[in-house]
Amino acid sequence: TVLANVPPTVTNLNPNQAVNTTPQTVIVTGTNFAGANQVKLGVQSLTFTTNSNTQITATIPAALSPGIFDITVTTPGGTSATGAASKYTVLSGAPPSVTTVNPNTGPNNQATPVTIGGSGFTGVTSGTIGSTPLTNIVVVNDNQVTASVPSGITPGTYNVSVTGPGGPSPSGPSSQFTVTAGAPAPSITNIVPNNGPNTSTTPITITGTGFTGVTSGAIGATPLTNVVVVSNTQVTAVVPSGLTPAAYNVSLTSPNGTSTNVSQSQ
Repeated sequence: TVLANVPPTVTNLNPNQAVNTTPQTVIVTGTNFAGANQVKLGVQSLTFTTNSNTQITATIPAALSPGIFDITVTTPGGTSATGAASKYTVLSGAPPSVTTVNPNTGPNNQATPVTIGGSGFTGVTSGTIGSTPLTNIVVVNDNQVTASVPSGITPGTYNVSVTGPGGPSPSGPSSQFTVTAGAPAPSITNIVPNNGPNTSTTPITITGTGFTGVTSGAIGATPLTNVVVVSNTQVTAVVPSGLTPAAYNVSLTSPNGTSTNVSQSQ
């Protein structure tokens, strides 16, 4: 038998994932498999049969740690390169376990990004806080998931759970997240002066409550300029020139929301 003096290549795995509760068979497709003397999943040697120069049947043993690994084939010509086609995912047959939620508290008037720590996260597809779905779920690795707790949840303490092939993670003291009542949006009670010409800019002083954290303001759809938070009850700003004469709503925006209508003539 004349063997190719070039490394084999792996072009497909079927299937490319399975749970780790029982041994699994995988069909490895590629090129230059004649003379194969070793097939590995990561660093784990696999039992295998070379069916042809382009196909190998290998067995993935049970009880491997969950994760994403490369399947490689070695022949006298070398070892196959790794890449997207050689990736095989070992999924946990047991439910994932949540051991940390960081942060473990947040206000209900805005979404709160969280980092969830634990184990068995490979293959996680969804998560909840209480009965509310988490958003923006990203599996970083088998021990970490990032997600967002959505806004609008009634204040209280809830269990955070993630669900993988083995089911949802159980609740426990380490998987709790406390939703607090968020600070109110800014509220405007007065604007001085409350009118000005459109031929020049008009400095104004805005009074009210909840101004800490204000990042911007507007008159109608036009941004105010030079917005300065003096205190939780006072903001100074400038109404720009060039607006069409009319009465406009002046608003302030902070992470807690946007103020409701107060008119300013222009």
